[in-house]
Order: sequence, then structure tokens, then C-alpha cells
Amino acid sequence: MTVLVVEDQEVLRDLMVLMLRQMGFKRIETASDGTTAIKKVTQHVPDLLLRDIAMEPMDGIELVTQLQAAGMTGARRIPTIFLTGHAEEDKVNTAAKLGIDGFLVKPVKFAPLTQRSKSVLKRYRKIS
Repeated sequence: MTVLVVEDQEVLRDLMVLMLRQMGFKRIETASDGTTAIKKVTQHVPDLLLRDIAMEPMDGIELVTQLQAAGMTGARRIPTIFLTGHAEEDKVNTAAKLGIDGFLVKPVKFAPLTQRSKSVLKRYRKIS
């Protein structure tokens, strides 16, 4: 099972990797921006995408929109959780329309990350 963490802050990205390893994930890819994330997804489609919503120059909404335009829907849809320091209603509504599977407020804590990741992966039958 592969997780792709897209976070522009290196400390937070490293913390996410550490927590995901503690959860038992063996293959964890990282990207510091949306362009790198798209390249990684085209090389290997992850089972889960954890994505900062507020990044430059491509925010989380734009990244998901581009992935959907590239056909990452249907059976190949990537379960996606947004990481955010702020959960404005307009971003939540836009994300919901795009089919985002959930939000985690930064700084992300171990228990919510574990609970949300397992819930999303179960919904997609990637774990039992």
C-alpha cells in the first residue's frame, strides 16, 4: 500500500512520514509541491493521497482537479484527505464537490490521522 504525502513544509512532511510508518505503511512517497505530486502519481498511483490544501503555486483544489482531468476517477480514483491549518466553509464546500474524502487539521495528530486514514481506506476496500 502506497501513500503520497504532499506538503510544502519539510518538518510537517517528515512528521507525517514518521506517523504513517508507525501506522504500518511501508511505501510512503513525498512531494513538496503539486507539480512533483502529479509526476509521482503518473509514475505510480498511490492508494491514499494526503495533501496540504494551501500551497503555492498549485493548491490542493487545483491538484485534485488536474488529477480528475487526467482520468484519476472511477476505479483508479485516489482516496484523498486534505491537510489544512484552516477549514473555511468555501474550501470545504469546494472540496466536497470534488469528492474529497476528508480533512485533517494541522498540526496533524497521530490518533486522528490513523482514524481518518483507516476509515477512508476501508470505504475504498483497500483494507479490511
